Amino acid sequence: MPRENMASLIQKIARQARTTFKNCGSSPIGENSKGFLENQAKLRNLLHEIRAEDLNIAPRKLDPSPISVPHNPPVTYMHICETGAFSMGVFLLKSGSAIPLHDHPEMNGMLKVLYGKVSISCFDKLDNPPDAASEAQFNPPVQSYQNNALRRSILRSVGEYTQHSGPCILTPKKRQPASD
Repeated sequence: MPRENMASLIQKIARQARTTFKNCGSSPIGENSKGFLENQAKLRNLLHEIRAEDLNIAPRKLDPSPISVPHNPPVTYMHICETGAFSMGVFLLKSGSAIPLHDHPEMNGMLKVLYGKVSISCFDKLDNPPDAASEAQFNPPVQSYQNNALRRSILRSVGEYTQHSGPCILTPKKRQPASD
């Protein structure tokens, strides 16, 4: 049963996110400033309180149909709000599905698992030597048009999160998930 004051918790999270990220990157101190870290801690604490029921989200029922069925996508996105400083939404992943490897350069991220279990792998890009892509062997082989998209990286961390975990925090400088 959702909490009666849930709309105010969502509003508190949005307000705190705006406060936390509104000047992020605009000052030389930026995310290392005491003010940013204090605001980030407040936001993390608010996110830790949220539950799936609070957003009227229920775990998907077990569905024997394959992930590739067109009317049954493996990932659904529920938009909540967006400003110039942050965006907030919910990803609903079908069990066993994955979001492809991607990058959010110069962005902070806070993820909270509402139900189920999510594994998060974080990588840091490495400087590419001139012919780094041509040295690597891939199975299946990389097509020639894909070579420019290759980036060398190093696995920094792997974390597993559930609804009982604190939020996963990702920063532009350090791609290691942190949880309270």
